[in-house]
Amino acid sequence: MKPIKKAVILAAWYGTSFLPATKALPKEMLTLIDKPIIQYLVEDCVAAGIEDIMIVTGRGGRAIEEHFDVSFDLQKNLVEKGKYHLLSQVEEISRLANIAYVRQREPRGDGDALLRTKSWIWDEPCVVLFGDELIDNDNTSVLQLLKTFEMNDRAITAGIGDITLDRQGSYGVVELQDRKIAKIFEKPQNHETESTQAMIGKFVVTKQIFDILESMASGRDGRISIAEALNVALTVNTPIIACKLEGTRFDVGDKSDYIAASIHYALKRDDMRPKILACIQSLV
Repeated sequence: MKPIKKAVILAAWYGTSFLPATKALPKEMLTLIDKPIIQYLVEDCVAAGIEDIMIVTGRGGRAIEEHFDVSFDLQKNLVEKGKYHLLSQVEEISRLANIAYVRQREPRGDGDALLRTKSWIWDEPCVVLFGDELIDNDNTSVLQLLKTFEMNDRAITAGIGDITLDRQGSYGVVELQDRKIAKIFEKPQNHETESTQAMIGKFVVTKQIFDILESMASGRDGRISIAEALNVALTVNTPIIACKLEGTRFDVGDKSDYIAASIHYALKRDDMRPKILACIQSLV
């Protein structure tokens, strides 16, 4: 079996929780220190051996394309000013991976966004990442997913994490049985389940999911979701493996978590840690 070399990053949503900052900018381009959120996701993929990445964009997606493209004028300017350390960082961005783009013209759900990559994926399994969950771990979340996928006969794999009961309405909550997902509750209300395990927007999917999404999209008006497709797969006894992802996790689609992530990554940098600690101490 060939190792997985393709990943899809879904970055087509409005990011309404961050308005007005995201009025003209995708939320995946909001920065943590000096890198946009989406670059952290791409770097996680590359560290796990992924070579080809398709990013599904929506309104404002041009900013994502330009970030990963070569910037000749900027590079020339940095050379002229002798800022070679910054030049190296800028050049590295465009060399991270082979990145392609497809646009989701209407907000018809994450399932529709993923389906737009089908002709690029062909029949290969691939990694799928949402744009609002980051996990900081040297053993990257993508690498953890891929290892779990290979250790379980290449069955569909979903990354899961702990949540509190009051956050159930923001996630696809799962009930587990023997490390497999037994049932999925998509953004449950009124405590439909007492589970505090949820899918966190990181998957390895196979051709079957694309086939299910295609059948769901046919003749339907409205949104379709990956969680719905996974539930359909469960009804025909398709195993879906739960991979409990290890590391420090941030839902950067949440304002408080976004600030926490910024502080977390700042504290890891020698050039910022003393000032950040001093600032925190002055506030408490």
